[in-house]
Amino acid sequence: MNSEQVHLLIFGGGSAAMSAAHRALDHGATVTVANAGLPMGGTCLNVGCVPSKYYIRAAESVHRAGHPHHPGLRSAGGIEIDWPVFVAGARSLVDELRRVNYEEPVPKTEGLRWIEGRAALEFDDTGAPLMVVNGERIAGDFALVATGANTFVPPIPGLADTPFINNEEIFTLPEQPGSMIVLGGGYIALECAQSFQRLGTRVTLLQRSARILKHEPEDLALELQDVLRSEGVNVVTDAGVESVRFDGDSKEFVVESAHGTLRAEQVFVGTGLRPNNEGLPEAILGEEGWVATDLFQGTALDKVYAAGDITGEAQFVYTASVEAEAAVDHMLTGTAEARNYDALPWVMFTDPQIAGVGMTLAEAQAAVIDADTAVLEVARWPRFRVSMESRGFLRLVRDRKTNCLVGARAICPEAGDLVSELALCIRQQIPVSEIVKVLHPYLTLSEGIERAALRFTEQP
Repeated sequence: MNSEQVHLLIFGGGSAAMSAAHRALDHGATVTVANAGLPMGGTCLNVGCVPSKYYIRAAESVHRAGHPHHPGLRSAGGIEIDWPVFVAGARSLVDELRRVNYEEPVPKTEGLRWIEGRAALEFDDTGAPLMVVNGERIAGDFALVATGANTFVPPIPGLADTPFINNEEIFTLPEQPGSMIVLGGGYIALECAQSFQRLGTRVTLLQRSARILKHEPEDLALELQDVLRSEGVNVVTDAGVESVRFDGDSKEFVVESAHGTLRAEQVFVGTGLRPNNEGLPEAILGEEGWVATDLFQGTALDKVYAAGDITGEAQFVYTASVEAEAAVDHMLTGTAEARNYDALPWVMFTDPQIAGVGMTLAEAQAAVIDADTAVLEVARWPRFRVSMESRGFLRLVRDRKTNCLVGARAICPEAGDLVSELALCIRQQIPVSEIVKVLHPYLTLSEGIERAALRFTEQP
């Protein structure tokens, strides 16, 4: 099909949607985008990555001011927070980025039509996709579903009837809560719990399982768990929540759990995501309502592709864009690079950060790889010796047969800045014998990679 004659229908207005739109326009196609719910830019810009990291970095400044690490330094009383000004600063940044990246350029983009409205995906008599939105039926040649995800609300008795908050409300609270109960033990819950604790809110985190980050190695999760507790976060594990109610008289939430009754001014739900699949055909939905895709982002229906959080796969803003571009390439040219997340780097922005790429030791062993590990403790890392940091480590996982890395996990300050180099080593199958030859400047973060890799050479 000549791409200059193609009309692509895109459902959603976040990163995946816009990456797909620009890719299709580059191919000469025309595009119609229907967006509902969040403003242009979707989750990451409006209620996710940008505001959350703004809060995290601000909270880090507050914490550092009150907790100097070096001998002879004393806190001068910490930092005073003007909450309304602080919150307005976060919103101002979000508004500016949305204006510059979306609101100003989109209306001027030739070949792109943007519609605000919740759209349904239907098909005409020939099987071609239709976008049904605001009473209009728009015909297209292909459809890309990029509708994203929103907060999963667990079926806890009473919870749905309370004014709890999630990531769509937590970064715009008009007043700082004095106390908050956080439900969940994953990325979103942990980042928000630590940042609000550091900003001065008394935080209790309730995790249903025996520890936080249940899908990551136990020693890594327990290290962060101990850090959070040392900062005052009341981390309660094995905490089955029996009910939640809001006491209108005291303006407090009352949470009944296996550990007794808890009260707080706010309850934040960070218990994972559920797909935004309203208006999508059942034929493309897989387990738990996520849109199932192949390695080229195709679905069970011809001419329908999907990308981003709605697939339930990696659920990162950077993977969403790659998936969207691959989908457009495949639908318009018949060729694209198949999705491969064997060397996918990721990071959780707690302090210390947790980052990873590839397999853990257990995953490598389960894949019948003759694997071993090398560990560099933060306490032995020159960069952190001078900054008086002592908690955390970098663990490399190697395939003995090839002498190449197959994975890594790190818990240390700015761990996210390590994983791109490690991802490149894994993707390009660079042997450990070559990694140790790379010159890393002394007292840098990346020097830790070289020092950890050297430990493989010291093993019998």
